[in-house]
Amino acid sequence: MNNILLHNLSQVKSHELTNTRIHQLMETFHTNDFLLKSQIEKKKGVFPSKILYDLFLMVIQNNRSIAEGMRDLQTQKHKSTIYEFLSNPNLDWRKFLLMLAKYYSNQYKADEKKDSFFIIDDTPKKKSGSRGEYLSRFRDHATHSNYTGYEALFSAWSNGRTCIPVDFELKIGTKRSKNSKRGKYKSDTHINKRIKLAKMKKTDLSVIMIKRARRHKLLFNYVLWDSWFNNSKAFKYVYENLVPKNIHLISMVKQSKDKYQLNNVEMRANEIYEFAGDWRVMKTNKVKYKSVIIDIIDKSSRSKKNRPVIGKAKLCFFRFPKQKKNEYKIILSTNIQLSEEEILEKYSQRWSIEVMIKDLKQHLGFDQSMSSKYSSMVNNISIRCAFYIMLCSLKDRGSRKSIYIIMFEVSNDIQNYCLEYFILHMFKRLSKELLIFSLQQGVSNIKTLLENFDRAVDIFLSSIGISDKIVEIYNEDYVPTVLTYDISISKDISCKKKHSILQ
Repeated sequence: MNNILLHNLSQVKSHELTNTRIHQLMETFHTNDFLLKSQIEKKKGVFPSKILYDLFLMVIQNNRSIAEGMRDLQTQKHKSTIYEFLSNPNLDWRKFLLMLAKYYSNQYKADEKKDSFFIIDDTPKKKSGSRGEYLSRFRDHATHSNYTGYEALFSAWSNGRTCIPVDFELKIGTKRSKNSKRGKYKSDTHINKRIKLAKMKKTDLSVIMIKRARRHKLLFNYVLWDSWFNNSKAFKYVYENLVPKNIHLISMVKQSKDKYQLNNVEMRANEIYEFAGDWRVMKTNKVKYKSVIIDIIDKSSRSKKNRPVIGKAKLCFFRFPKQKKNEYKIILSTNIQLSEEEILEKYSQRWSIEVMIKDLKQHLGFDQSMSSKYSSMVNNISIRCAFYIMLCSLKDRGSRKSIYIIMFEVSNDIQNYCLEYFILHMFKRLSKELLIFSLQQGVSNIKTLLENFDRAVDIFLSSIGISDKIVEIYNEDYVPTVLTYDISISKDISCKKKHSILQ
């Protein structure tokens, strides 16, 4: 008894997969139109939508690399086309991703509270290898360790249920690695523009991301980020451009030397804590809290005294049940009308971007690209973020399933479809051969065949060796393989010889 992998029995053409979920998702999100608007067009060879489709299949099947995916899909003849597509510095994947995010946000709006959130956070993008473009050394403050690679700064949109990527920068650090090399890109390419932005401070990039999202008419009520993004320039932008539009900032605050103004006196956050009064307790979660209204001052002012005020904010102090007496968290809100419980509830939505980043790393191949080209890494991450948005549409429609479960269901759906297609093809071939066999045995009309059908079929199957016939059919070159599966089935199949009655 031999094991025959299901992908050996499931060879189909890509145009036969028009009823699968992947094709339906790409149709629903108008990927062809968005690709054209992003100037991602066919210059020669394969259409971009076809390459995108094959890459989606590779992601769904969790291939360890693009090369492995091409081997499984038997698309090696398009190897150079796919690699050129992934490393092309002229393709505007940022615009494509923003259009997908806008379409998603319009289709899957906020819940009953009508709140939507624009969240900004960063994550390490480690890169190993002998050479790489713009490799830098960074400090990972979560693990308190150094690493070589990039810092991926993400912006995301959340409707309170699902968080999707909107934009990102693969940040280039000031401390270049020994293995770093300079990329050779023309000045008018899209990737060259991204490289210039990637060298900026992430505090400045966060403001640029908000501006870009608003320029693409992405709607949200709150901006959420942690304490790393707090500075005078960001606060000025929030109070001058967002607060008048009823868009507010909620952020974490460090217990640092940064000062705020309370009663016309500049004080640190831990000093303001003493003036905030006694602790109160939330009935729902037993969290202790207290707050005070403060003025955010312009720290960029040259004057050390009487610095100008940017705007008012509510500084909230929270002590959670498992924290010690001298420990507490500080959250700042530019909307001073919100209660402490509402501020904590809204800021808790920031955790959704952590889940999104984990999904991208664990299930969507965020760290999969082994290319040394900066353009290839940016394009690769952009494409996987686009796939994540499409998969999230399935997540938002139904029950709260994880991305892993959704990817499993999509993969299982394609497996069933392809198995049905293979069985149909096998039925057609064997039916034709049965009729030819019957003619050779002297059966001249269908009525005679029907009257002795069972016996005729038994003789036919025993004469051709049905197990060998299945092996022969899936080994034929009648179609290229474009899909593969990880599961296998057991069949009592003898592969000693191939036999056919068709001479």
